[in-house]
Parts: sequence; C-alpha cells; structure tokens
Amino acid sequence: MQFFCIFDTYMNRVKLFFSGLFTFVVIMHSSSLYGQKVEHYFENECDCFIYPGGNDSTKSFTPTHLEIDSAENAIRERVATKNPPNGMHDLVVLGLDNFERHYHGTINKNGHKELRIHGVNKSNTNEVWVTYYDLTEGKLYNFTMFGGY
Repeated sequence: MQFFCIFDTYMNRVKLFFSGLFTFVVIMHSSSLYGQKVEHYFENECDCFIYPGGNDSTKSFTPTHLEIDSAENAIRERVATKNPPNGMHDLVVLGLDNFERHYHGTINKNGHKELRIHGVNKSNTNEVWVTYYDLTEGKLYNFTMFGGY
C-alpha cells in the first residue's frame, strides 16, 4: 500500500512538471508571435513600414524587402506613365515621395499573395491612398485616393 502512495505522489509530480513545461512552451511561443514589431524599411527610395503577418499564414504574411521593392517599382512605373489611371493623377501632382507607405501581406480570395499598401501624406495625414499589388501576377489594382489637396 505504501508503494502505491509513493508511486502516486511521483506520478502527480511528473504530471505537474509536464503541465508546467507545456504552459511555459505555449507562453514562449505566443510571446514570440505577438512580439514581432513593425519594421521601418528605408531603402531604394522607399519610406515604408512593414507590418508582420498574424498567426494564420493562410490569411496574412510578413512582406519581404524584395516583395516591397517589386511593388514600389510597379507604383513608380505606373505614376511615370503619360496617362496614369484617374485616381493616380493626384498622386502624380503630390509626388510619391511625399507619402510614407505601409505594407501588409495578405492572401486574396484566389490564393495569391498580395500586398495591401497604404500611402499617408507626410505633411497632411488627411491625404491617403490605398492600392493592392498581386505578387503572383505582378499587377497593381484598386488604387483609391482619399482626401484633397
């Protein structure tokens, strides 16, 4: 009988140890996910902020510098054309470099990786624009400018 009491005490301590270990691992893992910071990327004529993706990699991801450079090149090419889309005329007049960009990586309904880009005017935060860049197809779409100058 005494053997079963000692064995039972030992098993309770083992269970307690593994329970504590599991809790510790979960806390450390979750703190590393939520501890990711917004990165200020200031290269290749880009004043950008990169926002980390969430835990569910099927809905969001953290954009790489190469992906952002690709989107920046596409925006600059579109702005430099003789006839940019109607919504971009204001951006051409105001100048792309007057806008700080915010990048979020998402997965669209077709399963393509895309960047959601917000531009905020550095001198007038009421002037903002939003566009999307499909990394799979290398295309910008849905450019919208808000606010007036």
